Formats: sequence, structure tokens, C-alpha cells
Amino acid sequence: MRFLPLLKEYAGKMADLAERAPRVLAQLMNLSTLQRPMALEIGRIICLHDALAKPVTDMAREASGLIEHAAVDQYLRAELKLRIDELEEHIRFSDVSIGELIKSLTVQKGQAEIVRKFIEQSGRYKAPF
Repeated sequence: MRFLPLLKEYAGKMADLAERAPRVLAQLMNLSTLQRPMALEIGRIICLHDALAKPVTDMAREASGLIEHAAVDQYLRAELKLRIDELEEHIRFSDVSIGELIKSLTVQKGQAEIVRKFIEQSGRYKAPF
């Protein structure tokens, strides 16, 4: 089943984002001036989350459909269900964590400008704040 390694890999990536965002937010709250390396990291986290959130959510839904409609044995069904549940939890918490980071940047306009520039330089999209 090719979904199992993908679910595990992307659960790890979403968990990493959910853990990195609060650490960066804590550092941001303690700074009077945002330095370029920190701004670059914040922009990178926001862009990576934006790039992964929808496709990973779609993958989880597709895997969930396998549980519902495919003929898979009980063990595989249970493992898929656990992996999907774990992935969905990481998606939810990465959404919350990134949302808090963006909210903080929205309030701290001066610090947000350098992050906005990095996000827009990446060519990915317009900054969400």
C-alpha cells in the first residue's frame, strides 16, 4: 500500500511545521527588531504550510476513501485509519500554529514588512498579512 509511507512522511512534515511555528513565534515576541534570518525562516514556514496544507488534506481524504470503499484487510484498514487520524491532527495544529504566527505579524506591522518581502520574493504568492 503506497499510501502508508506517504501518510507517515507528510504527517512528519505537518508535525514539524506545527512545532516550528510556535518556537519561531516565541522568538518573534521577544524581539524588538526582526533580523533577516528569522524573517526568512518565518516566510519559509508560512510558504511551506501554504504549499502543503491543501494537497496533504486531499491525500488524507483519498486515503480515507480507501478505508470506506476498497477491499483491504482489517490490519491494513486499522493502520490506514491511525495514520489518517494522526495526519489530520497535525494538519489542524499546523493550521492553528501558522495562523497564530500570521496573526502576530498582522499586529506587528514593522516586523511583518521584511517577512512580506521574502514571501513575495519567493514568487509563491502574496503574503497573507
